[in-house]
This record gives sequence, C-alpha cells and structure tokens, in this order.
Amino acid sequence: MVGKYQRWLRNNWRCWRSMTKILLTCSLLLLLTGCGAHSIPSADLLALYTTPTTVGSEWLWARRFSPGGNPLGSSQRLGVLGPVAQTELATRGPHFSTFITLGSKIISLSRTQRIRAVASMPPGYYALSVRWWSSGLLAVVESYRATHAQIWRWRHGSWQVLRKSLPEGIVTLIDGPSAQPVALIVDPHRVYTVSVFSPGLHYPQFDHGSPQGTAGFAGIREVIPYAAGSHGFGQWIARPKTQRGSRQDFESVQQAVLEMAQGSPLWGVTVHGMVPYHGTKPQWSQIRNWPVPMQTSMVVEGRGTPWILILDGASQGVWFNIGSGNYGPQFAITMPYPDVVREVSIIEG
Repeated sequence: MVGKYQRWLRNNWRCWRSMTKILLTCSLLLLLTGCGAHSIPSADLLALYTTPTTVGSEWLWARRFSPGGNPLGSSQRLGVLGPVAQTELATRGPHFSTFITLGSKIISLSRTQRIRAVASMPPGYYALSVRWWSSGLLAVVESYRATHAQIWRWRHGSWQVLRKSLPEGIVTLIDGPSAQPVALIVDPHRVYTVSVFSPGLHYPQFDHGSPQGTAGFAGIREVIPYAAGSHGFGQWIARPKTQRGSRQDFESVQQAVLEMAQGSPLWGVTVHGMVPYHGTKPQWSQIRNWPVPMQTSMVVEGRGTPWILILDGASQGVWFNIGSGNYGPQFAITMPYPDVVREVSIIEG
C-alpha cells in the first residue's frame, strides 16, 4: 500500500511540476508581451540632414530610421533648403504623410517615400516651420521686409493669413487648451501666448525671468518653466483673461522642471528624468529617472500620441511614452562628414 502511494505521489508530482513550468512560461510570455506593448513604439524616426551644394547653399535630405536608430531604405533628396527655423521643419500629416518645409515651399513625403509638392510661398515670404492640425496645415511665416512673424494656414489649395504681425521673438506652434493651436512667442525675457483661432483666449504676458522656451497646459492653465539667475528656477502659472500669473519656485536645478512636454497627461523634463504632473504640480515622488545619463541640453520632439522623443543633442536621445510613463529605445543617428543632421522627428511606422 505504501509503495502504491509513493508511486502515485511521484507520478503526480512530476505532472504538477510540468504544469507549473508551463504556467510560469506562459505568465512570463504574457508579461513580456504586455511590457513590449508599452516600450516599443509603432512609429519610426525621420532624420532631416543637409549637405552643401557647389554654389554655397544646402540640399535637404530625408532618411528613415527604426526606433533604435537603424537606417531603413535609402535617402531622399528633398530640395534646396532656404531660410527655416531651428525646429519643426517636419510635421506628421494625414494618411501617413509628413509635411516638410524647405523655406520657399512645402512638400510631403508619403509612407512609401514618394515626394510631392504641396504649397509654394509667395515671392519674398518663407515658411520657417510647419505643424498639422485637423483644421489644416499651419506655418510660421516671415518675409524679407519684416521682423515680425505671421501665422498662415494652407487649406483647399490656397493660403489664409490667420495672425499678422506677432510680437517679436521665436515663434513655436504648440497644442493649447483642448489641443487647439497656440503660438508661443519667446524672447530672452518674455513669453507671449497667442491663440490661433480664438482671439478671446488671451493669456497674460510672462516677464518674470528667463523662459526656458516651452509651455504646457493643465486644462486652461498655462505652465511656463523659467530661470532667474544662475540658481533660481521656477514655473509660472496663468489663467486666460487675467492680468497676472503666479510663481512657484523650485529648490534647485536638481529639483526643477526645465521644459514641458506636449500632450496629456502633462510631463516635465528635469535633470534626473521625466516627472508627471497632477494639475500644475510636479509629482516628484513619481519621477521616471533617465535610463542613461543625458549629456546636453534636452529638447522635446513630438506631441504625445503617446510617444515623444527626448533629444540629447541634434541626433540622439530616447523615446518616452507619456501614457504609460515608460521609456522606449535609445537611438543615435550619425552622418558622414560634411552632412549635418538638422532635425529628428517621429514618422508613422
């Protein structure tokens, strides 16, 4: 009787141990699959780079890269590059297209790398940067005769001037309240926030220090990081249709938000990593530390749908998912001399 019981126990133990291994393997596969859904972007990278021509101008080229920075396909020569901004040369458009400004004209690059002319600028005008919204393609436009930028919209085959003679400064088109387009105009000491389509949505002017160049929105409240001297850092919070905003000081640069990332929920860029916001307050206990040390001044690229890029220099950085709070692949794109990378942006996969 004892022998039969021992044989039964031994046989069932083997069966139980085999089932346990199977269950553990399945659980591990499910865990890896779930993690991968959050840590691997479905989009690719688009690198825009320049090469000099024989007459002193520059050719603008485009090349697609995998999320980890491996080249995909061949380079595409887009045209001669004219006067443009430092950022926002490209924007994701409808039907897996990407709009790119060359200054004197705007082209589109399809998912199959087909180049198509979209719009030409009138003589004497050039599109510094472009952004796509459902309301159409918007461009920050300047002329050779004026120092103040304008905002134009390309729709139904023609240009429409939406905002004329903006305040002087660097103009960036960002997502404002309810993801509506807002022009952020920044100079070394001031920030102007101008709604593109809603003249009544007026924010007070920021003039409390040196703005870091970005802004975020928690509902209708605007958050602008700033520096005041070499040791003073803080953020300025304002509501529309008010005269002044309020200041919140940070303890030090080690615990300060240096830039804002577009998208919802709101995230801030810090020395140590990405910090989530609750309303207008950074949640320091929930900071996501950088996967590797960041070496230079960081720049945020993308609009958080849900992936953005944190660029550490012109052509290297890391992906970040603002929905899950996870980092994605790291990448570094290099070009042979004398090619120069002008911008790395997100393109549909």
